[in-house]
Amino acid sequence: MAAGDHPDAGGDHPFHLTLRCAVREISVDENGEGKRLDAYLGRYLSGAPKSLLYKQLRKKNITLNGRGAKGDERLTKGDRIQCFFSDDTFNSFMDPRLTKKGIERVQTAPAAPDIVYEDDAVILVNKPAGLLTQSAEKNGDCLNSRVVSLLIRRGEITTADTVIFSPSACHRLDRNTSGLVICAKTRAGADAVSVLLRERELEKYYVAPVHGEIEEETLVDIPLSKDEDRNMVRADENGLPAVTEVRPLNYIKDIDVTLVKLKPVTGRPHQLRAHMALISHPIVGDRKYGGKKTASDRAKHQLLCCYELVFPVMSGALEGLSGRKVTIHPPFESEYMI
Repeated sequence: MAAGDHPDAGGDHPFHLTLRCAVREISVDENGEGKRLDAYLGRYLSGAPKSLLYKQLRKKNITLNGRGAKGDERLTKGDRIQCFFSDDTFNSFMDPRLTKKGIERVQTAPAAPDIVYEDDAVILVNKPAGLLTQSAEKNGDCLNSRVVSLLIRRGEITTADTVIFSPSACHRLDRNTSGLVICAKTRAGADAVSVLLRERELEKYYVAPVHGEIEEETLVDIPLSKDEDRNMVRADENGLPAVTEVRPLNYIKDIDVTLVKLKPVTGRPHQLRAHMALISHPIVGDRKYGGKKTASDRAKHQLLCCYELVFPVMSGALEGLSGRKVTIHPPFESEYMI
């Protein structure tokens, strides 16, 4: 359909004065697959108020594959979104990262991520303690910004590519918890990891030195709820179910510390830290939950590391990790490991 043939041409709406001279088309690629049309438009045309986008959808000044749309449609690769706007209007609404200047701008980060495994879909990164997974501040240093910056420097993506889908971590670790984090490079990778986590098919194992002696394997089954004011979780019989498997690895009598292997059966915030404190074995260095330093410990935070990921047999985007076990060395290994 030519811009001049648009059925709503004419009338008193300000856009109608320009419909005869411009139609801009957006082609949906694999990173837009599965997204709602309104969400996609909100990212691509980030300068336009949502209310205006919905109004233009109702007036058919925005169409999908040549037909009217409501905004709740799920997109597939190859879909075409037509916007019957003037060039000036369209350009003023576009996310600035889509401009030529934005594409050429290279993001920088203080340090490159420590990559443990990588393929076309995902990167497994060893996050150091002290680094946020995702920063609340724009352009703040965090694991996500380091991954994106690396991919831009390599030339694998441009700043413009991050408008619709930005490579990012698929799960989080607390700022002061170190260890393995799965970061998706593509929408397909992100979706596959999301299914893996939702179905609880990925086994995650942590290691930590805790105060006191633990002699036997135990299952901690204590519901937890969040205290938002204190940013802590507490035992609450009406809280969310929370289950942790605890296996002792090594007891160091001189400092009365047991190195334990922890498997979170559920994934609640601060679950491992709270559960160990609730059974009177807080993690060394975790002062928020009762942990203290030891004579051989210089840590200023909890000594907790996600050191092993075990993947099920898979196909598709995560086939490269099918049936694999990925393990790293915890940063406190020399002091507490056997």
